[in-house]
Amino acid sequence: CALYNRLTQQKNVVCTYSGYGLPPEFAENVKADGNICYEEIFNSRECVVAIEDLTLTPYVATDPNIKKYKFKSYLGHAVSIGGKVWGSLCVLDTKRRNFSEIDIQIITGLSKALSLEEERGRVRKALKTRLEWEKMLVDISARAISIDDIQSFLDGCLARMGQTLDMDGLFVWEYDHESDSMSNISEWVAQGYPAYKDQLQNMPAGAFPWAMKLLHNNQMISFSDIEDIPDGEEKKIMRMIGIKSILMIPLFVNEALFGVLGFEVYTYNRKWADEDVNVLQTVSQIVTKSIETHMAEKSLEEANQRLEQRVKKRTKDIEQKQKELERLNKMLMETNRALSALASYMDRNKKETERHIARSINTRLMPIVKRLSLIHI
Repeated sequence: CALYNRLTQQKNVVCTYSGYGLPPEFAENVKADGNICYEEIFNSRECVVAIEDLTLTPYVATDPNIKKYKFKSYLGHAVSIGGKVWGSLCVLDTKRRNFSEIDIQIITGLSKALSLEEERGRVRKALKTRLEWEKMLVDISARAISIDDIQSFLDGCLARMGQTLDMDGLFVWEYDHESDSMSNISEWVAQGYPAYKDQLQNMPAGAFPWAMKLLHNNQMISFSDIEDIPDGEEKKIMRMIGIKSILMIPLFVNEALFGVLGFEVYTYNRKWADEDVNVLQTVSQIVTKSIETHMAEKSLEEANQRLEQRVKKRTKDIEQKQKELERLNKMLMETNRALSALASYMDRNKKETERHIARSINTRLMPIVKRLSLIHI
């Protein structure tokens, strides 16, 4: 039979990606340790391996397929991409074979052709991935232009990233400076995995001294294997969730720690490539700028509301004072009319008094004066 094997991302399982003439119930996924392709090609980095009698090797006991089907001979060649062993092309026979130079040349040529095809496939895949990532960045940037609700924005961004970046989980934790605590404010997990957002609220930051020190210093936390993380509450929580690989990028808003954007892998130990990190850092910058802009807009809106309330209050005060002034003007006018009427009355009364006095003088006083004058004469 002929096989094309690859080492899975977990790097502890060899997978038969394609095969010809495979016997019934052939194990297509086997443990790497003890597998002939892994030990002779993946592990030792040999280009071509020819074993004419497998009964003289330990693989008759360690490789389940060789043991089960009693293969006697093996010819394999590495399939490489960019100088790195990617897979192995091999033939197995239940008979002892004396592989000729032509056999070796044939498998070498086929392996190189397969390497070229894999290289082209990887380039196509990388271009497709890059395009998907760029579309994701454009989409997130478009969402960031106008944010009505920050929670919906964060949830939407995490879902968009999770669907594009081949992650098992993403989260945003917010740091509360007043209470010195961390809370999970947004979470996305792939289908089939549990959510832990409700259980990760108001966590005392003092319980994570190692992680918080890095975050406050604006340093990423990147581990392909969480078991390399120093023992502490951080590792306990990650083990509880089932995380194998973690990448956490601090989020700073207005030059103060806002929280952290995290990426999780549950199924295998993922090596965080530089291009992955660059894209994730770009996303984190978009998120922080969006939060910063949203907070500024919210503050401006609140300031406008306060100003409007002050203007309304001032307008109301002015209206009340205007009404009071109108009332006083009305009272003053009424008073003026009353005073005018009183003055007119007093003037009439004065003239009447004068006429009365004059009549009294003429009718009473003057006759007496005349009589007194006659008496004197």
